[in-house]
Amino acid sequence: MNDSWLNDPAQLWPDYRPTRLLDLPELARRCGVRRVLAKAENERPLGNFKVLGGMVAGLRALSRLTGARSLEQLRQACGGRATRPRLICASDGNHGLSVSAAAQRAGAAARVYLPAAVSP
Repeated sequence: MNDSWLNDPAQLWPDYRPTRLLDLPELARRCGVRRVLAKAENERPLGNFKVLGGMVAGLRALSRLTGARSLEQLRQACGGRATRPRLICASDGNHGLSVSAAAQRAGAAARVYLPAAVSP
């Protein structure tokens, strides 16, 4: 299965852009190093880097199921079935959001199981 199309971040998020690097000169001074840079991962679509794993895994699973070699083929394959494929996961937060986002992007269904004690 060729799912190399998933290496293109624009396939994951239409408005994808690399996150900014923030220069932290005061932290660098305190640590005794020349420079400290931090990535602003909060700028990602769901607010953190964690969304990438569930998104890629979900789209990869659907791609392998359908044989799709692009997002457009995946959407057609998921939408052209009598019963839409479904992604299933257990999560209490970010992973469930990213798997659900992958399903939505592909036109598939998603079910996220939450622990009984998950916070609102």
